[in-house]
Amino acid sequence: MLGAGIFLFWLAFRKQDFSHILHEIGNIHYPYIIIAFVACIISHYSRAVRWNLLIQPMGYKTSDFNSFLAVMIGYLANLALPRMGEISRCVVVNRTNKVPVDKLIGTVIVERIIDVLGLFIILFLTLILEFDKLRVFFVDNLGNKLSGSTASLLTTTNILITVSFFALSIFGVVLIWKKYKEAALILKIRNFLAGFVEGLKSLRNMEKLPLFIFHSVLIWAMYYFQIYICFFALSATENLSAVAALSVLVMGSFGMVVPVQGGIGAYHAAVSETLKLYGMAPADALTFAFVAHTFQTIVVIVIGGLSFLALTYVTRKNKQNEPAAENTIEAV
Repeated sequence: MLGAGIFLFWLAFRKQDFSHILHEIGNIHYPYIIIAFVACIISHYSRAVRWNLLIQPMGYKTSDFNSFLAVMIGYLANLALPRMGEISRCVVVNRTNKVPVDKLIGTVIVERIIDVLGLFIILFLTLILEFDKLRVFFVDNLGNKLSGSTASLLTTTNILITVSFFALSIFGVVLIWKKYKEAALILKIRNFLAGFVEGLKSLRNMEKLPLFIFHSVLIWAMYYFQIYICFFALSATENLSAVAALSVLVMGSFGMVVPVQGGIGAYHAAVSETLKLYGMAPADALTFAFVAHTFQTIVVIVIGGLSFLALTYVTRKNKQNEPAAENTIEAV
């Protein structure tokens, strides 16, 4: 996956004027980057608080601080391996607060569903405001590039083979499940799925739904604010509109979904192609994409690294408190 990210990065930056890019980077207005840095941390902390709101209905007490450590370590893990962050942060909370991993994974799935819903709401709003520009992005750019390969894939034979494969796979899983339903491995899987389903139900059992909605909105608001405030950090983008920032947010989010480490390459390509729709030169568009992606990556590396160090302190403190708690129970 790293190779794919490097290839996409190279593809985006090849044939560009690097002297111009370096000149623009050297003239960054850093106060705006610092403000974006703060907004980035707020969005991550808000995500941790929102996650806690999903965990609490299952009867577990987790602090916002511990969940924040888990979220940041998860983002750090994503830089090493795509989608590893979701599992990593569940493991961290399991270590700090003894919440079962299967239930935590269920809550993370709920989070991702809410995130996707939020993204499509913003996409719908952006399409209303900037339909002509985004039509060019999707139809003229991506459509022409993908039409040939898509046509070759969508043949009757390929469709029948794919449907048959999934049908046989489902049949095989059901057959094995029924025949070996009392086997130790199957029982473990069933217990895991039961916990997973309980995690999915956490949204339905939530007592603080308005607060959950607030943090869901705040997360996207901070994502948007980071993009918009970064416009003012570069002379080439300082005159772009707030609506342009909305387009960059949507397309950049799709770039981050691509399964490469930290969205490297994919984010740069998506953001730069979007900015070209607003009349920006390719080098200036890539400069902004590089600056926006780099500062977010620095946040993850610095805060994620500090969170990893803090985790060792928290787990050590928890181990020291366990004997004291056991002695208190025995005395009672």
